[in-house]
Amino acid sequence: MTFKEAIAAEVREAKVRAVNQHYILNGLSANTHSATMPAYAFTAACPDKAIREPVCKLLFRRKYGKKD
Repeated sequence: MTFKEAIAAEVREAKVRAVNQHYILNGLSANTHSATMPAYAFTAACPDKAIREPVCKLLFRRKYGKKD
């Protein structure tokens, strides 16, 4: 491997590292449940009243009129 080839290989490796770092820093946004929902979602401590309890529990209470 000549000196020019070695320099070209180093430049290619540096470009690959730069692309990977750019993707890590500016990649896809988080669309996970924990990133899009408020803290304590679907629990009694949830700050958003609309999603304070799970739908299945709400439907159970409406259907049977008692707590599960």
